[in-house]
Amino acid sequence: MYSIKNSLIALSGLLSSAPSHRPPVEVSLLTAPMNPITLRFSDPLERDFTEDYFRKSLRHVRFAVLSGMFLYGVFGYMDVKLIPESKDEIWLIRYGVVCPFLLAFSLFTYHPLFRRHMQASLCLPILIPGVGLIAMMVISPKFGDYYYPGLMLVIMYSYTFIRLRFVYATFCSLAITVTYHVVSLWVNHAPFLVVLNNDFELLAANYIGMFSAYLLEQHFRKDFLNYIQLEAEQAKSNHLLLNILPASIAARLKEGHLIVDSFPESTVLFTDIAGFTRISSKFTPEELVTLMNEVFSAFDRVVEKHGVEKIKTIGDAYMLAAGVPIPRSDHAEVVAEVALDMQAEIALLRASQEGWLRIRTGVHS
Repeated sequence: MYSIKNSLIALSGLLSSAPSHRPPVEVSLLTAPMNPITLRFSDPLERDFTEDYFRKSLRHVRFAVLSGMFLYGVFGYMDVKLIPESKDEIWLIRYGVVCPFLLAFSLFTYHPLFRRHMQASLCLPILIPGVGLIAMMVISPKFGDYYYPGLMLVIMYSYTFIRLRFVYATFCSLAITVTYHVVSLWVNHAPFLVVLNNDFELLAANYIGMFSAYLLEQHFRKDFLNYIQLEAEQAKSNHLLLNILPASIAARLKEGHLIVDSFPESTVLFTDIAGFTRISSKFTPEELVTLMNEVFSAFDRVVEKHGVEKIKTIGDAYMLAAGVPIPRSDHAEVVAEVALDMQAEIALLRASQEGWLRIRTGVHS
């Protein structure tokens, strides 16, 4: 009787002896350099991040655009209360230009072009509402201070709410700040000290927003790298399991099932290299590893050809079984064929042709 318990013991031994360090290529993913200003990775990692960021942000972006449209529209109530004499002109900007644009932009997010140009196009839901507020200040310069706090909201919206990357959010927010400064001084002719005070507040808001946006994007990028590392480790784990266990057993083990299967009929084959201790003393470790890789790779091809299960390798010993985990009535016959094919494969190796490599095989049913 053959039990899966033997395979699980082999698995636990291999896991306990596995090296704790990660391969260099995977470490390089975790330490992938980001541009200190733009936070960009080098391609193709940047392209993968852009696609992942789009996929994770799309629903949030649509919600943010519609939320911005709603809030921009709600403030129209204050237009009536604060400057009723200019209500019509201001509502033309608010409800005739900005809100319809935001609604149209939310529909644009379903177009394939948005996928390719998400970040650049997301500047528009920032710049157009911001310029709209500045235009309202021009229409009613006497009450311009009523709309100035709205610019602060647009700046915060740009940095933290709509998923603009740091560079794009900084560009949009500073563009709004500069536009406000120019319009206030040279169009509305506002007192210089008032404009200077407002500039300081806007720049302070930009500083806080830039810091927040930088940390947010840095977090998203590190999370992306961690996700790649997790996938790599999962692939290693799957590869390790499939190297020692049949695919069906590995799947059950990953799902947390208790493996207690037993099989009343099966055939087991053991094979090793005759005189391995003597042979190994004549080779360097690198040469010995190369030899064992050639031998075991030849055995693996035979195992795959006949559909039997490789159980484990220990040193120069190779163990396989037939009739597990899927019972088959010809388990003894197929293992006999495997043994003959193993001899034939070894005979093709140069070491065997030189006369110093032989294998010993035992079969038990």
